[in-house]
Amino acid sequence: MAIANKVGLALGVVAAIALSIVPTARGRVAAATSAAPTPGVTRTTIAVGGIVTADAASKGADIGAQARFARANARGGVDGRTIVYSGTSADAGGVISANSVFAVVPAVSPGLDTAALARAGIPFFGAASTAAWEANRWGFGFVGAQATRQTRSVDPSWGRQLRALLGFAQGSRVALVVDGDALGAARAEQARLSLRRAGFRPAAAVAVAVPPAPLPDLAPIAATVAAGAPAAVLLLASPAVTVALARQLTVLGFTGTVATGEAHYQPTAPALAEGMTVLVPYAPFEQSTAANRRLAADVEAFAPGTALTPGVAAGYWAADVFVAALRRAGRSLTRQGFLDAAHRGFSYSVPGTVGRSTWPAMHSQAVPCGALVQSDGSRFLVVEPYRCAPPIVSPRRTR
Repeated sequence: MAIANKVGLALGVVAAIALSIVPTARGRVAAATSAAPTPGVTRTTIAVGGIVTADAASKGADIGAQARFARANARGGVDGRTIVYSGTSADAGGVISANSVFAVVPAVSPGLDTAALARAGIPFFGAASTAAWEANRWGFGFVGAQATRQTRSVDPSWGRQLRALLGFAQGSRVALVVDGDALGAARAEQARLSLRRAGFRPAAAVAVAVPPAPLPDLAPIAATVAAGAPAAVLLLASPAVTVALARQLTVLGFTGTVATGEAHYQPTAPALAEGMTVLVPYAPFEQSTAANRRLAADVEAFAPGTALTPGVAAGYWAADVFVAALRRAGRSLTRQGFLDAAHRGFSYSVPGTVGRSTWPAMHSQAVPCGALVQSDGSRFLVVEPYRCAPPIVSPRRTR
């Protein structure tokens, strides 16, 4: 009996030891899992990749971003980590499957799959020039969401800058042409609110079929919008419609202001926008701000001889926002922690060049700022410098 009792006691001790080891081992496994490395982040580096296409508005964005990263790295990086640019892709698929970068900077493509990047939990920074960016919490546009369907908070720049350009507004009529889709309808309402606030009398918008639908006969549309000699015609439709209508208005002898959006600001090809007034949501290169001079110097140092284009600007300022957000997030870096930090009191601006943005508000509204430039066929000229004003808050909420 004594032997049996001793054996039982020994087995009990072994069992107790075994039981105490099991949860410890499980705890170590859990700790190892929770401490899994964040993609693209090491103790000394942060890897990012770019998504850039060859269209005129995107080309050069990768150079702009790398130029900004080069300056950050020359100053020691961010919190002891240098930013490594791993390469450029044409779409989101390769970035998501590799899962080897912390973020996509820059993300400058008209066909960007923002939903896929959000599902993968990858932050991305760019121009936010399409409706696909709207309300996507993982995407950060350096001038906010430029193609939003909400009309609750509206950029006042169209009305404010046209009034400054023309020197008058009260009761003057402005014609509008937009795409015949939901975004076009929202842009028409946004423009009307901005124009009315400035004292203009906006006409009912004319909607035109959206590509790839074939272009209709634009001659009668041009005649309609030019009727009554409005002070200005705002062409807020697709680039193909805008260019064709601008030509038709010239044929008709229209002498008022023909205005359009940033897609027609192409400093290396000013002839494409000859005779047009273009609203740019950041300070154009022709406005010599301290930040624009620094951008030009950084790009020249990184890639000598590079022409300054909207794509270069989009990449550079997207990278600048990313660097600022990294500083906000701090040394302990995970994607979710980074997103949380960006949505808690983080704001960004560049004096005289890029207006103030805060998130999450800017996922669904534009920075309320803009400059007007005009093309004489050989170059762009700043006719109204970059300005910001409080947004117009409408009591009506539409989508």
